[in-house]
Amino acid sequence: MGDGLGFTFTEEQEAFRQSIRQLVENKIRPRAAEIDRADEYPWDID
Repeated sequence: MGDGLGFTFTEEQEAFRQSIRQLVENKIRPRAAEIDRADEYPWDID
């Protein structure tokens, strides 16, 4: 198989990606099961 499309993120895109990953790991992942059970958007996550 090949190496994919062969592009890289800009510094700004990588910073954004990291900030989203941190949000998910800290705020969403610990509550994922609860959020799924409630079947509602978690408006309190900021």
